[in-house]
Amino acid sequence: MQAAFEKRLKRLAADFMQQEDAASAYRSTLRARVAVGSRVRQMLAERGVDPASVTALGHVEAAAGELAELPGGGREDLPAAAIDPRAERDAASFTHELVRMALLHFAAGERPNPASSSLMEWHAWCLVTPASPHHPNILRDPEIVRYQRMLRLGSGDPSWRQPQDADA
Repeated sequence: MQAAFEKRLKRLAADFMQQEDAASAYRSTLRARVAVGSRVRQMLAERGVDPASVTALGHVEAAAGELAELPGGGREDLPAAAIDPRAERDAASFTHELVRMALLHFAAGERPNPASSSLMEWHAWCLVTPASPHHPNILRDPEIVRYQRMLRLGSGDPSWRQPQDADA
């Protein structure tokens, strides 16, 4: 009887932890969306684009509102050891895709559509559109220039740029 009770208790605990993990991941997603949106809003203003005209920032406002309604305002103070190690790989993959998008779509001076472009497209555009002549321009970085050439030639991403598989 004790074994059945222990088994049931473990199953309930596992279900609870799965729900907690999902809620924590959702809070993290909302926090990331708000953080990136705030930075993109600032970058757009620096480049003379009215952030109010960018529809994608509306999703950021909705995420901020939803985050504020969560218990504790969506804050989650985790010790560094509790942070998922996959987050670093995800960030590297996101950065890689952001730079790739910037080089392929916006390096020639194209501008995203305020009504339909995503937050990531606006972020990519901001990367290749300096706010002033004194701001850094990634298009002058020799590594970025080489990467841009590779993308134009269709030779793909260099092997050292490809995300590493966690199981490898």
